[in-house]
Amino acid sequence: MKHRQNRHFRGGGHPYNKLLSGIEWSQIVEKWGSVIKRHLPLLSGISLGEILISMAVIGVLVIILMPILRSVKPDENEAMHKKSTFVVERVINELSSDE
Repeated sequence: MKHRQNRHFRGGGHPYNKLLSGIEWSQIVEKWGSVIKRHLPLLSGISLGEILISMAVIGVLVIILMPILRSVKPDENEAMHKKSTFVVERVINELSSDE
């Protein structure tokens, strides 16, 4: 397929794409520079203080939630005691009803 020659076409996409045809980065920065500078702090990285605060919040949540999660988990010794009691009662009932 033959493409028409366009003096603004620099390769890469379809030559009929009008989105960035003939626009230089200097023109973009010139037009949108104030917007980019205004939103640049939002695009910057996370500071050490923010990391420490988030770690502290996570630590407090862990301290609060650990006792709750332990109480939800059934006690293994209590479960074994109930099972063994059930088995002993069943065996006693079978022996008492056996002739």
